[in-house]
Amino acid sequence: MAVHLNGQRQALAPGTTDDVVAGGDHGGATIPSRPVASHTIRRVRGQRSMTELFDDQLFDAHVLLSDPARFAMKPMGAGFWDEKTGELARPLGLVEYRKATGGAVTGFAALQVGVDPAYGLLEARWLASLPAPELEAIIAWAPVADGARVRTYLEALVGIDPRVAGVRHVLELEPKGFGTTDAFVAGVRLLAEFGLSFELGVKFHQLGEAVMLAERCPATRFILGHVGKPALDDPAPWASSLASLARLPNVVCKMSGLPTEADHADWRPENLADCFARAADLFGADRLVFGGDWPIVDLAGGWRRWRAAVEHLTRHWRAEDRRKLW
Repeated sequence: MAVHLNGQRQALAPGTTDDVVAGGDHGGATIPSRPVASHTIRRVRGQRSMTELFDDQLFDAHVLLSDPARFAMKPMGAGFWDEKTGELARPLGLVEYRKATGGAVTGFAALQVGVDPAYGLLEARWLASLPAPELEAIIAWAPVADGARVRTYLEALVGIDPRVAGVRHVLELEPKGFGTTDAFVAGVRLLAEFGLSFELGVKFHQLGEAVMLAERCPATRFILGHVGKPALDDPAPWASSLASLARLPNVVCKMSGLPTEADHADWRPENLADCFARAADLFGADRLVFGGDWPIVDLAGGWRRWRAAVEHLTRHWRAEDRRKLW
């Protein structure tokens, strides 16, 4: 395995773990700790270690910067990306993001935004070129479904910038079984050799396949996006599958995307509370990371409303655990 240290990828032995203290009189509720490789959250957050996170720092692990005038967009299933009629079919860059967040973010990860595969490397280069000192990690596209042949692409990808930290292929849009084919598994396994994580973009009914993929790739770090997109009105199937995924030490859960699974116009923190608390309990504070999901979150009240909801839902957590989330 590898981890970024001062901009350089360095090897780290698989199975390395942090010493975790779950108790302590810090006030508020204690979120259970779970085993996790010491470098997992660092890779989600780019260059910073957990000891560098202070009260005035806020890391956003899910930001979607896009420019449809620059890159052709691949259909994403959701109409808001449609080039002609989509609500988000316009340049959405640093200026818009900083305005949406009120300048509160001190570090963020930029994810690929479904550009046509022909533009995958170009999108990563564009993100790396942005004048954004707070951009700490780039999660790019790569043809992992090509199996071992993805190696040449990954060699080019990691050469773009040391902030390239992972790969995303939105499995939510793929047919059943796509993410567990031998070729796909081989491609995802190869990410570990390059020190790259894999972003799990799945809905709740696909969590079983996510478990199979993560089990077959034990050396690869996985980031579950949007808490696995639960059905908020019937979360039982999601909760059962999420528990299976949380048992795997190479998986981190991103607390993001819940507002867009709720009633966009009329949701409250209480509508999200059960699923939020369940994910926190299953993964533990050391394997959770906040994600704003901008600009998609604008369709459901906006980034600041979501952040306020997270603040509310974690108000009884220990200060130490709240810092880990941000």
